[in-house]
Amino acid sequence: MLFWSGLLYLKTIGSLTFASLLTGFAVINGTSNALVTYFLIQDIYGEAYKEKNLHPSNLSRNMEDSVAITEALMPWTVSGVFMATTLGVGNFEFLPWAIFNLGGFVFSALYGFLAPYTNGFGIRKLNPEHKDYSDSKIS
Repeated sequence: MLFWSGLLYLKTIGSLTFASLLTGFAVINGTSNALVTYFLIQDIYGEAYKEKNLHPSNLSRNMEDSVAITEALMPWTVSGVFMATTLGVGNFEFLPWAIFNLGGFVFSALYGFLAPYTNGFGIRKLNPEHKDYSDSKIS
């Protein structure tokens, strides 16, 4: 209950983006399973993104940047074991050359924090005509 009330303090696009990035990174470190992390992050932040009129693709990008891309750097995940075995070096040995892995996290945070100053560059808003079909009975 305390965590959900903490979402009330995420007033800006930048704070919401950064919180979802940090949560994704923390959960992938704890669970070592990207699929579980994706479901948790979507459940936690999905409504908050809608309330801020942000397209779900923003949350998707943040999950990829904080989970899928950084997962290869952690030696206890499946991706980390694969990368270390394939490259023949430890995960932290190739960390200085993993610019893409670390850069995605940084640029997603920058997009969120700089959105008010850049006219929303890198942040996709929901269209006013956007229809939410998540509760439809289509099979």
